[in-house]
Amino acid sequence: VLFRSDLLAAAQAPATACVMARPVVEEHIRALRAKRAELKALEAALAAILVRCDEGCRSGSPGVCAIFDDFHLPGVAST
Repeated sequence: VLFRSDLLAAAQAPATACVMARPVVEEHIRALRAKRAELKALEAALAAILVRCDEGCRSGSPGVCAIFDDFHLPGVAST
């Protein structure tokens, strides 16, 4: 909402609209890139958990599934 209101405020001053709007858009891009990096890291972590889960299932070893182990759920014993 702040992004939109900042752009609307910048549009009210046509002589300086671009100068005022550019930093707002640049900051929004920085925030999106940071969020994308955070989501990629989360995706990689979840993929690694699935690999560990698959390895545990293939080996037939008893124990806690990697999914539950990595999330440290209450009431689930860790291996």
